[in-house]
Order: sequence, then structure tokens, then C-alpha cells
Amino acid sequence: MGEFILCEDKRSVLARGRGTYKRQTAWNMITIHHSATDEGSAASFANHHVRFNKWPGIGYHYVILRDGTIEWSLGVENVGIHTRLHNTYNIGICLVGNGSFTTQQTDVLTLLVKILQIRYSIKHVKGHKDHANQQTVCPGLPVSKLVGKVPILKLSSKGILVRHLQYFVGGLTVDGVFGPRTESGVKAFQGKRNLMQDGIVGPLTWRALM
Repeated sequence: MGEFILCEDKRSVLARGRGTYKRQTAWNMITIHHSATDEGSAASFANHHVRFNKWPGIGYHYVILRDGTIEWSLGVENVGIHTRLHNTYNIGICLVGNGSFTTQQTDVLTLLVKILQIRYSIKHVKGHKDHANQQTVCPGLPVSKLVGKVPILKLSSKGILVRHLQYFVGGLTVDGVFGPRTESGVKAFQGKRNLMQDGIVGPLTWRALM
């Protein structure tokens, strides 16, 4: 689990090469990538980046698998290697896929992007191809089709976003099922934040959770 989002922390177990990453303490951009492969993981990408590209390690900060699992692959204090001439002050997120992504991926991408924007005061989100001097179609779709609104959750909702909700609220079993206990937890959280205690997770509750 990550510091501020439900994820698998892979930072200490991925392949590392020679050299070190440059450091950064401010961010003004998030860039979305795709792997251009049908399969993949932070581990396989790190191996490729180290073995063939001779990089210090993986180029991306986060990798989102086909099932929506977030792999935290590189601390954002490190300048990644993912967008030529535009790596500094930039957080790179890679979706496993080749221009076609699962609903789990796009839902979780939206959540991760919005949290990073709030946490690091980032205004700009682009696809790799949207940066100047890039010869690529990555990530294969416009960012507007990848990053949308976080769906509303309520009693009987199921899936990976419910798992994130349960993690954020705390004290709940993280099972992806929005049952009565999750609803009670949401209502208690809403009460603490002076929100309407309806047990429905809409824009205001999501914002407070982030």
C-alpha cells in the first residue's frame, strides 16, 4: 500500500542499473503513456529499461496493470525517463496496453491523476504525444478519453474503486464490495467533514477523501 493511495510498492525490488536519477522537488505536469504491449508490469519494464536502454532503473513513476492494480515503481522525487526533453517536473504514468484499456485502468488512472494533482498542485495533464518534439502516438487515445470524472459509488457498488474508497476511509475490509459497513464508514467520514451524510460517494466526498 502506498502512502496516499492503494497500490503495490515495487520501488525497492525493481531492476536497477548503473548511475543515479536526477532529483526534483517540484512538479508541474503529469504525462500519460501506454506500454504498446498486450502484457507487462513494472518489473518487466524495469528489466527492459535497464538491460536495453542502460537507464538507472524504470522510467515511469507508476504503472497501471490491466486489472487496475497500481504499481508504484519510482518515487516522484526522482526525475523519470519517459518523455524526451520533458522529464523534469513531470510525473510519468504508464498504462499496460496498446491504445485499448480496461475500465478498471481508466477509472484508477482518473483517481490517481486527481490525487497527484491535489497533492502536488499540478495543473497540466498530457499524453506523451502531446508534448513538443515527440514522434509517437502514445498513449493511443486523447487524455480527455482516459481521464474523466471519478464515478459515483453507493451501496451495492463493486470493483476496484470501492477498494480504494475502503482504503481511504480506513477501518474497513478492503474487498471491493460496497455493503452496509462501508456505507456506515462513509457516513461517519462525511459527518466528520461536515458533508451530507447520505453514504453516497460523489464529487464532494471524493474530494474530501483525496
